[in-house]
Amino acid sequence: MKTIQHTNTLFSCDDPQVFEAQDETGGQYIAVAVEAQDGLDRYLVTGVGPGRLRQFRAGLLDLRSLLAEAGTGEWYMTTLAAGLNQPLMLVPQHTSIEASGFLPDAGFVLLNAPPNQGEPGR
Repeated sequence: MKTIQHTNTLFSCDDPQVFEAQDETGGQYIAVAVEAQDGLDRYLVTGVGPGRLRQFRAGLLDLRSLLAEAGTGEWYMTTLAAGLNQPLMLVPQHTSIEASGFLPDAGFVLLNAPPNQGEPGR
């Protein structure tokens, strides 16, 4: 089963709402909080390209567009059973991301995003 590791929280409100992660080969992912299940925080996760992630971090791309574009391929769900310091197991989803009901409303952009600590050279 594929796992990812949290690298950078981009937006938080009590708990992380949007964060970046990487898999064991260096692939980049974005995770977005959705409703909890069985008392566990749950996240929609999709792989993202470095250029699109930079645009999102710079406030040039909204979250819905980033997720919808990236989610045309594979997308996943994960829960924080052991917290963000432990690997997060990804559960592949078999419906379209648009049909999931988990995409956020259009217009959410980052303002003054924290620097990415997981990207070399920054």
